[in-house]
Amino acid sequence: MSAKAGVTVYPMWFVESVSDKLVPDGSTYELDKNKKIACFFSKQKFSATRKVLIHNGILLEGDFTVTSSNNSVATVKKESFQTASLVYNGFSVSALNVGSSTITVKIGNVSRSFNVTVVEKTVPATGLDVTPRNLTFVEGQTKSFSAAVTPSNSTDNVVWPNSSYLTSNGGGTYTANKLGFDNYVGFDLDVKAGSVTKKAGVMVYPMWFARLYNNMYEFVPNGSTYKLDKNIMMICYFSKRNFSITDNDIIDNRILPKGDFTVTSSNNSVATVRKETMGNGEWNGFSVFASNAGRSTITVKIGNVSRSFKVTVTDKTVPATGLTLTPERLEFVEGQTKSIRATVTPSNSTDEVVWSNHFLFENKGGGLALSARVVTYEYKYVGIEIEALQDNGGEFLSVGIDGSGGLKKSFYVSLKK
Repeated sequence: MSAKAGVTVYPMWFVESVSDKLVPDGSTYELDKNKKIACFFSKQKFSATRKVLIHNGILLEGDFTVTSSNNSVATVKKESFQTASLVYNGFSVSALNVGSSTITVKIGNVSRSFNVTVVEKTVPATGLDVTPRNLTFVEGQTKSFSAAVTPSNSTDNVVWPNSSYLTSNGGGTYTANKLGFDNYVGFDLDVKAGSVTKKAGVMVYPMWFARLYNNMYEFVPNGSTYKLDKNIMMICYFSKRNFSITDNDIIDNRILPKGDFTVTSSNNSVATVRKETMGNGEWNGFSVFASNAGRSTITVKIGNVSRSFKVTVTDKTVPATGLTLTPERLEFVEGQTKSIRATVTPSNSTDEVVWSNHFLFENKGGGLALSARVVTYEYKYVGIEIEALQDNGGEFLSVGIDGSGGLKKSFYVSLKK
């Protein structure tokens, strides 16, 4: 006596639960990072529905295993769901990090597998905004742009372009290079995120110094030599132009804050420097004070860029405008000694009185003879003292007095018996 037992054998078909699509043996499935899929066993490989899913009356949870070859990329675990009295067993795959892993399902000695490739989810940029829209640099300065991409979860990175006038430090931060020519330059940076482009305006100025003097500006070129009288101060500001400079051309503190530059003197015994502000703190600059005669190099540095000029300090020159002699005429009897003094105006004149001769002597055929010595006061020549020695006929002599300012006076000497 015999009986027949009906047997149905199904292949190990996996169906992804959301799309109801077969995941074929040996295939590659692409998953976005941080995403998850769930697969269940199916009686058919297309049009999978719950009616064709294999329930636990056919395949118990303990009848299969599931593993991942790279748990740092993708992890797996068994999953199940219930409808009425039926429970359906399957497994899930969670994408953790970019990379690849092989998912293997084994029932007894039979195994099926598929590959999972985990990628970063791509969300293209639809908009890009750059802040600020424009930046102005003085060579050597470092400043930054920032960028906002829309949508906020876009996977497109912001790409900051290079420029021959700027050094890119990454992330929208730039340092202005030293300009190789004596002019300023303006241009646009094309900032990109995916297929979206935004322009960012840039202006770079050379490090130009303008001296404020008598309410006017005078350009102080790089490498030049500037003459200063002792105890005089010069004040310099940064300028956008190197000619016809006005207040409108002075670089304000929004472009160049006080902390962005340094100023030094190579010889502080000759000239000292310090930072200065003007216009209620609107403009930043520096002053140079001439302390003593000599030379010093003034160096201004912004970042790694420096410009300099030389200062030559001299004692202040005050020319003589007048010269008075007292008395203007002298008469002697031989043997007498008398004096004449000189007064220079203004009193602070730096011109010294120069007497034509420090020692006077003239011989008229054995007759007239005069001797003289210079009278000093505080180491300055202020007068001359004359002595009449001998005379045989009464001569008149003229002795000139020259000031270095070009002034000249004469006094007369008459010698009588």
